[in-house]
Amino acid sequence: MLKQRTQYDDEFKKNAAKLNCAGPKPVRAVAEDPGMAVNLLYNRRKKYTAEGEKTPMATTEQEPKALRLENAELKYI
Repeated sequence: MLKQRTQYDDEFKKNAAKLNCAGPKPVRAVAEDPGMAVNLLYNRRKKYTAEGEKTPMATTEQEPKALRLENAELKYI
């Protein structure tokens, strides 16, 4: 039987990253408490600081997506 994937909103992921940065718990313990995958929490820690601000990695990751969307819109005008 397949396990259904849980969808977490960005605010939840951001709070989990902040909790992990602020506390002494290891990443695995913070991730397993709500049933989140460990790699998801590691990815969130790369994108958000302990204060919840976006890191440079998160902003540079969004730029190509925005440009591809703009390019697609201009292509069909």
